[in-house]
Amino acid sequence: MGAWTSLRRAFINARGETSDPGEASGAVEVGDHARDSRRWPEAVRAYRLALQLDPNALHIATQLGHALKETGDFAGAEEAYGKYIARHSSDPDIHLQFGHLFKRQERFDLAAAWYEKAVALGGEDRAGRDAALELVQLRTVESDHRRRQVHVLTDGRRNAEAQDLLKELMSEGAEDLTGLLGNVCKELGRFAEAETWYRRYRVFAETASADIRFDAELQSGHFEKIMGNVAGALGHYIRAQRCYGNVEQPSCSLDNLADEIKWCVREISLMLAC
Repeated sequence: MGAWTSLRRAFINARGETSDPGEASGAVEVGDHARDSRRWPEAVRAYRLALQLDPNALHIATQLGHALKETGDFAGAEEAYGKYIARHSSDPDIHLQFGHLFKRQERFDLAAAWYEKAVALGGEDRAGRDAALELVQLRTVESDHRRRQVHVLTDGRRNAEAQDLLKELMSEGAEDLTGLLGNVCKELGRFAEAETWYRRYRVFAETASADIRFDAELQSGHFEKIMGNVAGALGHYIRAQRCYGNVEQPSCSLDNLADEIKWCVREISLMLAC
């Protein structure tokens, strides 16, 4: 009997007629074929029918969960996985699958918790090793996600939220974001704190690329200009100009930088003339 014939009979039996164990396996066969061909909605229908025909075959619930996840029905996938884990709470693989599910949704804290449990349960088994690798990769993915979120917040002028997230990232070693944190503090009017961050940014820039050295001096110049320290701003702008030739992606043109230097020189000249 072909898989599709088995599924047709299974549908009939699911409406109330007597079924035999072969009907559930027929539905699973159809589901597996659809899964292998990445026809996820079809796989979902077949696996659901198989579980309806044989509610005790909970291993099918994991396949249903996989298929639901691929269709984007994350709540349905969580429910399907939940049916299996309720009876098999010490299975490391289902914890791994929960981790994948929450990672797909960018719910990284939950994903990490499930991966950690999979590592604890699986040890050196495949699921444990896979979960350990996922944890390493997840840290990078989560960091990249939060970095993108910082720019969303600053673009939306949600500077207080951006400051909190930046400090969190800084505590994890994201020293390259120091200048951005200085900018955010400046926008919030927290000038003493901004000055501290700009100073730290310049220290970081000493051993960084020319682009970062340029930006550190440029941002520090803008800050000193706002604070009324024209001589300090001039020094930063001149140092930015000196490394301009090695910068690959300058954040301002050489003409704009020259204008800033001329403005500072003019202001100093006016102060000296008084």
